[in-house]
Amino acid sequence: MARVLTIGGHDWSGRRGIEADLRVFQAYGIWAFSALAGTGTLTEDITRSLKEGVDAVKIGRLESAEEAFATAECLKAVPAPVVLHPRVPDAGKRGADALNASVRQHILPLTTVLVLNTVSAERLVGFPVRDSVDMRRAARTLGHLGAKAVLVTGGSRDQEESARDCLWEQGRERWLEAPWSRRRAATGKGAALSAAATAGLALGLSSAQALDQAKKAVLEVLGNGPDIGWEASVIRLGQPQ
Repeated sequence: MARVLTIGGHDWSGRRGIEADLRVFQAYGIWAFSALAGTGTLTEDITRSLKEGVDAVKIGRLESAEEAFATAECLKAVPAPVVLHPRVPDAGKRGADALNASVRQHILPLTTVLVLNTVSAERLVGFPVRDSVDMRRAARTLGHLGAKAVLVTGGSRDQEESARDCLWEQGRERWLEAPWSRRRAATGKGAALSAAATAGLALGLSSAQALDQAKKAVLEVLGNGPDIGWEASVIRLGQPQ
């Protein structure tokens, strides 16, 4: 059985955070370890999990620059692929600049796949990300900071009828496109997408394959899941074909 470690925050609704990750990994038949940010035991939990052996790591919310640095130090010797779906706070918030700088300096060089929306991309790269040209520039910029593959999601800003995500991978660019779902505003799409990509990597897929199947899986959920909430429909994610 494949095993993954998810590092992130708590979300009471189950739509995001570690709760959502665990639900997705269960749907893929993967055993998951977890380390909760902001608890004071983050590095201890990461270390325990890594000793058990993991096939992939997902990083979500980190609470401070110190946590980002400590997480990176724990993961430096880990051969498993790392998926980063960061919470990127606005520069006006306390500690945001230090946290974002620490993520850029310490986490990005360890990242196999970075998944983030246009708002988060803006905050990490420091320039507006408003259309396809900006998305391509942001993906390249983040790739040059160390991430092996970067997926900037949220291309609806300039093409409302299509969900377009820009993938940069080791100097090559392509677009992942899909029709807009009627649940375009569903909370947790990015969390589910990044968790599904992590699952794909843990099961032996390449970065490109993992992202392709993850986008397909999330689209399937949005189109066919029950209308009783995103947190209920995400468990319908299945293993990649």
